[in-house]
Amino acid sequence: MLKTHETTKGKEFEAHAADALRALLGQVSVIKLKDIKLEPSGPDPGVDMVAQINISGKRHTLVCQCKYNGQPRYVRTALLQLRD
Repeated sequence: MLKTHETTKGKEFEAHAADALRALLGQVSVIKLKDIKLEPSGPDPGVDMVAQINISGKRHTLVCQCKYNGQPRYVRTALLQLRD
């Protein structure tokens, strides 16, 4: 199966987002990043990446979704999805 331009563009965006998350978490001394995995499109299209971190020796999982647009209405919708 050939990748479309949109798929390639989306993967580049997600890779850039993973780099940004890695840089952000690296600025917090108590957070130790163990792994970031980009999730392939699967049964839950809302999961773009999963990060494994340790905070003060306790393991946590961050499930992330990347958004192309940071306008307040999109952020609000994403927060409502997280709440639900």
